[in-house]
Amino acid sequence: MKPHLLFLVIIAAVPGAAVAHSWKATDADKEVLRAHILADWERDHGTKQSATPQLAAYKDAVNVGKAPAQAAHFTPFAPKIEVKWDNDFLYIESNGIPSHPMMAGITAWQQQVPLPQSYTGENSWRIPLKPVVAKTPQVVENHFLRGAIAIAVNGIPIFNPQNNRGEVSYEIGELDKWGGHSGRADDYHYHIAPLHLQEKLGKGMPVAYALDGYPIYGLTEPDGSPVGQLDECHGHDDAKIGYHYHASTKRPYLQSAFHGEVVEAEGQVDPQPRAMGVREALTALRGAKITDYDTPAPNTTKLSYEVNGDKRSVTYAVNNDGTYTFEFDDGSEGKRKETYTQRRGPPPGAQREGKGGPEGKGKKGGKGGKGDKGGKGGPGGRPRPDDNPPPRPGDDERRPPPPPSQAGIDGILDVNGDGVVTAQEFADNAKSNAMKKGVALAEALAKARQQFDAFDHNRDGQLDRPELDELGGGAPREVATNRREEERPPQGRGEEMKRDGDRAGKGQTFVPQPDQPRSSDGKFTLNSPVVEDLQALPVEFTGDGDGISPPLQWTGAPAGTKGYALIMDHVTPDGDRKWYWTIYDIPGNTASLPKNSKETGKLGTGFKGEIGYEPPHSKGPGAKTYVITLYALSAPIQVAGTPGREELVAGMKGKVLANSSLRVVHSSGGSAERQPPRGEEKQGERRRPEVAVNDRRPPSDNAAPPPAPGGLRPLDNIFANNNQGAVEVAQNNARPPEPPPPGGGGKGDGKGKGKGGKGGPGGKGGPDSKGLIKPQMSDTVHINVYADNWFSLFINGELVATDSIKFTPHNVVSLDILPEYPMTIAVIAKDNADWNTGMEYGDHIGDGGFTIKFSDGTVSNATWKAKSFFKGPLNHDSANPKVEHTPIPEGWWKPGFDDSSWKNATEYTEERVNPKEPYYNADFQGAKWIWSEDLDLDNTVIFRTKIEKPGWTKRWNTKPDIDISGAPFK
Repeated sequence: MKPHLLFLVIIAAVPGAAVAHSWKATDADKEVLRAHILADWERDHGTKQSATPQLAAYKDAVNVGKAPAQAAHFTPFAPKIEVKWDNDFLYIESNGIPSHPMMAGITAWQQQVPLPQSYTGENSWRIPLKPVVAKTPQVVENHFLRGAIAIAVNGIPIFNPQNNRGEVSYEIGELDKWGGHSGRADDYHYHIAPLHLQEKLGKGMPVAYALDGYPIYGLTEPDGSPVGQLDECHGHDDAKIGYHYHASTKRPYLQSAFHGEVVEAEGQVDPQPRAMGVREALTALRGAKITDYDTPAPNTTKLSYEVNGDKRSVTYAVNNDGTYTFEFDDGSEGKRKETYTQRRGPPPGAQREGKGGPEGKGKKGGKGGKGDKGGKGGPGGRPRPDDNPPPRPGDDERRPPPPPSQAGIDGILDVNGDGVVTAQEFADNAKSNAMKKGVALAEALAKARQQFDAFDHNRDGQLDRPELDELGGGAPREVATNRREEERPPQGRGEEMKRDGDRAGKGQTFVPQPDQPRSSDGKFTLNSPVVEDLQALPVEFTGDGDGISPPLQWTGAPAGTKGYALIMDHVTPDGDRKWYWTIYDIPGNTASLPKNSKETGKLGTGFKGEIGYEPPHSKGPGAKTYVITLYALSAPIQVAGTPGREELVAGMKGKVLANSSLRVVHSSGGSAERQPPRGEEKQGERRRPEVAVNDRRPPSDNAAPPPAPGGLRPLDNIFANNNQGAVEVAQNNARPPEPPPPGGGGKGDGKGKGKGGKGGPGGKGGPDSKGLIKPQMSDTVHINVYADNWFSLFINGELVATDSIKFTPHNVVSLDILPEYPMTIAVIAKDNADWNTGMEYGDHIGDGGFTIKFSDGTVSNATWKAKSFFKGPLNHDSANPKVEHTPIPEGWWKPGFDDSSWKNATEYTEERVNPKEPYYNADFQGAKWIWSEDLDLDNTVIFRTKIEKPGWTKRWNTKPDIDISGAPFK
C-alpha cells in the first residue's frame, strides 16, 4: 500500500508555524489537521463521507511535528506551492507559473508562452530526503539536456544551462531577466539559478534543490561570507548545513556534476514530472524581441513583442471549460484567433472546483446534473483517486513525449478530439501554419493536399490512428491491442498498465521509443551512406533485391557509452508492430556497421522468429516507413537466448544514454507502386493518384478522389484557396531535371542513341560520329553555399568557388558542377576577425558558421571533419586579446590528405548562427550549420568530407581542353 502523504499546513493562527520543523503539534493542531485532511478527501471524492478515512489517513501519516527540514525552504512561496512528504521524498506541487513577470527581454524566441502545468499529485516534483553520495559524480555538461536538473524553492523547475541543442541558453538571448523561458510544451522553467528569489528569502536559505537532494545556495555562504573552495561538482561540505552547491553568474551557473545519486535515462534525470502541451512546438521567430508581459484579466495574459520594429502581441486565456483561446496581433500582417483544447483533464490554471459537463451542473467535479449533455464531472474538478492518474515519480519510468503526429492530434489537427483528422481539419491547420510562417496560401494548401493524399490510404477522406502515426514517422507508441492477456505484465508499482489520456483509450505499457526525436540529445546521430532520413531504401536492401542489411554509421555518442543495440521496426496500417532487424552487444568503440553486417555484435530475431536481418517486403499499395534506431547504452544488456524486439526493449530499461533513428521508406516492388499508363486503369479499381515525394505532382493528379462516406466534401473544395483549385508545388526545392536540348544534327530514339545527334526526347545525348559523349546540364549537380563570413570550396583537389565578399553583407554562392565520384570536398572558412586580436571590427567577438547543400543529396552535417587554425581572443578576454595560430598543413584540399585525426564538425542551430537575408532565399533544406567546437573564438576552420557513390560511372567520355592548373590554392 502506498504511504499516505501529508500536506505541509501553513496556518497563520498557530504560534511558531513559520518554521515547519520546529512546530510541536497540540491537540488543537491535530483537530485542524484532521479537518484539513477531511476537506481534501471530500474535495477529491466530490461528496461528504464519514470521518473514518480521514482518521485512518492521520493515523498512518508522518508526525507533523517532524516535518523534514527541507520543507521549510519552500514555505515562503505558499500557497502558490504545496509540499508533501513521506519517509523518502519531499514532494513539491505547483502550477509551474511563478509570482514574478516572465519572458520580457528574450531576443531568441521560439514563440512559446507560459501556460500552467499540472505538477500535482502523482505528477509532483520530488527530491530525496536522504540523498546518497554517488560513487562517481555524473557530469551535467552535455548530459541531462532534456528535463530539469533542479527545482527552485518557488516550485519552478530548473533545466540544464544548456538547451537541448547543447547551447547555453543564457548566452544566446533565450532567457528573460529572471533566467527563464517557455519550453516546447509552453512550460516555463529556468536555465540558471534564480538568484532573484533571495530578495524574499535572504542569503541564508537555498534558492533551489538539485534533483539528487542537495541544496543550491547563492553567491555567498549562508552566513554571508565568501564561498570557499568548491569541488568538481561546484559544491562543498559544511559542518552546519552539510553538503551543498553554489550558484554562479557564469559557467557552470548551477552544479557542474551531481554529487548525489541520480539516474540518467533518455537524456534526463529520471523520474520526473511531465509537462503537458496543448499546441505544437513552434520555431524561432527571427528578429523578435519580447518587450512586455502583462495579465490584463484573471487567467488572461498578454505578451508583447517586436519584430524588426513591428509591434505585435499574443493574448491568451486559460478557460475553465478546458480550452485555451489565443488572439494574435501580427502587426502589419493582421490579426487571427485560435482555440486549443485541453485533452488530459482540467487545465492546470482553472478552478479546482468546477461545474459538471458542458450542459450539466455537477458539483465539485461530481456527476453532471441537468441538461441533455450532462455527464461526468466537468474539467474543473480535481482528478479523482480512481481516474488512472499519471505515474508518480518513482512508480514507473517516465513516459516519453508523444510523436509529432500524436502531439498534433491533441492540440492542433484533431480539433474536435474524436481521434481522427478530417480533410477539413488538415486543411484548416495548413492555412493557420501558412499565416504564421508567411507562406503563400495556395502553395500551403497544395502541399497539404499532397500530404493528405499520401497518407489517406483507404481514401475515406480522413486520417485515422495508423495513418497519423505513419505521418508522424511511422512508429507510434506501443499499443497493447494485439497482446494476449496472459502476456501483459502484472499490475503494480513500476509495471502497472497506463492509459493514454483521451487519445485512443487503450491500455499501454511504457517502452523506450525509437522513432522520435531523430536524435534524443541533439548530438548522437545515425546515418547511412546509401540512404538519407525519410528517403527510399535502395532495392538492394529490400526483399525485392538481395535482401542484405544496409550500411550504417554514427557520430556523437555520449560519454560513458559501453555498447550499442539496434532495432528496425515498422507499424502496419492495422496498428501491428513488426521488427526486421535486432542487434545487441555492439562494442562501444564501434562507429559503423558494414553492408550485410553479420559479425559485429550479436544478432537477434525478427518478427518471424528468424535470426538476422529480415528485409522489408511491403504488401499493398503505397510507401511504408521503417525505423532503424540505434541505442547508446551505459551497460551491456542481460538477455537469455536469442532475443527479439520486446526482450531488447526490456533489457535496455535504465541503460539508454541516447538514441538516434533513421527512417527509411520502401514500396512494394522495390519502388513506388507501378501505375497504369495515363488514361488506363486496372480492371475493377480506380487508379490511385501518384504522390510525388521529391518532384512535382503529375498534372493528372488534380482529379479529386470520390466523396468519402459520411458526406465529406470533395477534397478539391477543401484544399482550395477562395474556391480555386490547388496549385501544384514540389515537396522540396530540388530542381527538376533539365529538359534535353532540342535534337539537331541527328535523330534520337529516346535512349540516348543516334548518330551525330544530341539525343531525342528523354535521352541525354549519345555518342557522335567520333564516339564522343559530351556532358549535359542534366548531368550537373547544383550547389548552394553560405558562410559567416567567407569561404573557398575545393572539390577533388580543384578550386570551384570562392566567396566574393570577405565580410558583411553576407551572400549565397550558387553554382553547378560536373561531379565525379568518389568526391572529396574541402572548404576553408573564415570569420571576420583581426589577425592579431581575433576581434571583429575592433571591439567585439564575432562568430562563424558554414552550410552547404548539393542537389545530389550531399549536405553539411556533423559527419564532416573540422579543424581550427586560428583562435582568439583566448578565454574571451577582449580587454587584453591574445590569439593562437596553428600552421595550415600543405595539401589540405587534396583527396589523399589524411584528416583521420581531426574531430567531427559541431552542428549549430540557425538561431545560434543568425544568418542574414540572402540565406533564406536559397534552398538549404536538410543542410546543417557546422563549425569547429567553438563558434565564437575559432576564426579559421577547414572542413573535409568524402562522398561515395558505389556503382557510379561517368556517362561522358570527353575531357576539358582548358588548363586551370595555375589557379591559386592558398
